[in-house]
Amino acid sequence: MVMNAINFARSFGLNYAHTPFTQIRHAEQPMEEWVSAWEKLFNLGAGEAVYDVGRRDAVNFSYNFTNLDLCFGWRCRGDQLADHFKTIIPEFRHKYYLNAAARTSDDLSVAVHVRRGDVSAADPGYFTSNQTILRTVTAVKSILDTHKVNYRISAYSQGKSADFEHLSEAGVELFLDADAVWTMQKLIEADILIMAKGCFSYYTGLISDGIKIFEPELLLGDDFLPSWKWRSVPPTQSWIPSRSDGSFDGVAFERQLLTIIRAKATAARQRHQLAASDQKPCTS
Repeated sequence: MVMNAINFARSFGLNYAHTPFTQIRHAEQPMEEWVSAWEKLFNLGAGEAVYDVGRRDAVNFSYNFTNLDLCFGWRCRGDQLADHFKTIIPEFRHKYYLNAAARTSDDLSVAVHVRRGDVSAADPGYFTSNQTILRTVTAVKSILDTHKVNYRISAYSQGKSADFEHLSEAGVELFLDADAVWTMQKLIEADILIMAKGCFSYYTGLISDGIKIFEPELLLGDDFLPSWKWRSVPPTQSWIPSRSDGSFDGVAFERQLLTIIRAKATAARQRHQLAASDQKPCTS
């Protein structure tokens, strides 16, 4: 919602005033520490004016975005706002990496987000079966093996190891009930992200600069905010939609994979060259 507020302000020539988080659900720490951790992770207030609680001339976008349609007619410009949101994603990514180090591993990382805990098979709008996820993972592994690259696949979820036995048997390392902030960092910074359905996974996809495999969602009713539109239509070509059975366009995936492999090889050579130059003896 903060990202939508920033996009709205930029689109209509308004000043955005950032309000630091004060309460976030599913707290794993005392609330003050919990919201501080998320504020630092997202860093959405970097470079923005800070909201002064004494002011009366600021509108709370979260509570009033539907009413703002009366003033700006923004829903008639939904496609335009969605396109503008797409253009400022690099800005949100830059804010995130102000507090995070870029990945440097030579191996390729695959992160699988499996949504459990608050959903079950009775919630098809948010639940994806293990069989569907396994099909996606198996297809990714097959392509990676074809290119003979070193990789690591990790799954992040909630529950017991026995709940994900088939993923473990496929060589997927499980991280269950781990710290949510750490989990989001791992999802964002993976080279390949296999997403779940929901805003937690969706945010990681927006910030990630890797390959994203996602399940398109059918948006209904008031769920039409500019950024949410892209849960149905990917914002860049790095988003690869999966089918209901977990399959996806392997050709499109492989095309992006080759780009990542080349970039990793170049980065590795540069690091090795730098390390070699640092080890040269000094001469006089």
